[in-house]
Amino acid sequence: MSRKTYMGAIKNVNLDRIKKIDSVKKVKQILCTYNKSICNLKEEENYLFAGDVADRPINQVGDIIYDEKYGITRPPVFLDGKVNATITNENALFILPKESLLLLIKAYQKSVADYFRSVIEGTKDLEKNTESNYDGQTITDFISQKEREWSEVYLVVDENENNNDIIVSSRSYEYGIFNLIHLYKTFDFKNETLLIYSF
Repeated sequence: MSRKTYMGAIKNVNLDRIKKIDSVKKVKQILCTYNKSICNLKEEENYLFAGDVADRPINQVGDIIYDEKYGITRPPVFLDGKVNATITNENALFILPKESLLLLIKAYQKSVADYFRSVIEGTKDLEKNTESNYDGQTITDFISQKEREWSEVYLVVDENENNNDIIVSSRSYEYGIFNLIHLYKTFDFKNETLLIYSF
């Protein structure tokens, strides 16, 4: 199953209102008090899109967040396991604590370094042996790809931009890490909680 994973934020007062609730219907009713867009949905009472729990979206994040080797903790949003399971179904919805955000930054960093290393080693193998089985990118391929990507990357500096949590438009790890570092340094963890959700 291919899924897209996003980061969002919820005010701590709103999280406190919903985390102990024991039914999806009640969660929906409470969310409706401050998120009017979900009140008019004609869907079943016991269905709630995981992304609707967030007060605001922030950015898309990579699936590296699910890789167990990085030790990123993912506490559930709801204390009631049945509510959590119903809302998440095959998707994800969990809290990303500040210390886990730091682990995610380190995971991005390691992923980028490993990728660069593999490109360099693969190119060396090709240069040494024309019969090489390496089927990854060479340095030349890598540079061409990055030139194409870089032409599409822009800094988000427009004062009219709605999302002040992101500073770079790219989702590739070597740029996405800047958004995560910016978030780590500027996010108001005292009044808000980071959420991860997917669909």
